[in-house]
Amino acid sequence: MATTQLTPSPRVPSPDGRPAEDAPAHQHGPQRLAALRLPQELRGTSGRSIALNWVVTRALVLTLLVTIESSVTGDVAYYARSMHSLFHGGSIREVLQEYPLPVLAVMLPQYLLSILNPLAFAMLFCVSMLAVDGAFTWLLWRLGDRHHNAAVRFWLWFVPALGPISYFRFDLIPAMLAGAAVLAAVRRPKWSGALTAVGAALKLWPALMLPTFLLERGDRKR
Repeated sequence: MATTQLTPSPRVPSPDGRPAEDAPAHQHGPQRLAALRLPQELRGTSGRSIALNWVVTRALVLTLLVTIESSVTGDVAYYARSMHSLFHGGSIREVLQEYPLPVLAVMLPQYLLSILNPLAFAMLFCVSMLAVDGAFTWLLWRLGDRHHNAAVRFWLWFVPALGPISYFRFDLIPAMLAGAAVLAAVRRPKWSGALTAVGAALKLWPALMLPTFLLERGDRKR
């Protein structure tokens, strides 16, 4: 009895030239990971790409705020209560006792602009912290290596890793001043002392950075 021999279907070659069936299984993992990479617009190093990254990551933070992390506003509510007492017979020595007095120069104008309303103050405080964050992101990009700026990449994702609390604590301002002092130490050493002094006037810990600016003997006077 005659039999008909079936012709095997041709093998589709893989990208490396070998038949698909012969391609090692471990190659599928990297191919799948490559498909999950961020779009080119988010992976670039141009100013437009950094700005887009900032908008996307900060939108993520605000989404977390209005969904599952709305409880992080407690500190700002305390700031409002403390300044409220100032207008109802309280002493200035009783307002924000854990902060140096110059902090009022930052917080009090915002509280007055919010017409002494705690909710409006919380919203204005968040907006002001977003502005501080945006300014520091731009500073990192402007003064860093624009082709491979690891500092910007770190900052872009560090803030979302902390979550919405980043914008509802005063700590972002002295942190930004301390970071700016470090950046200034490379090109404009005279600014390092001024930025550190302002940071220490708002919250004392930036003063701990002063010894690091004295490491180069030639710059001790400045």
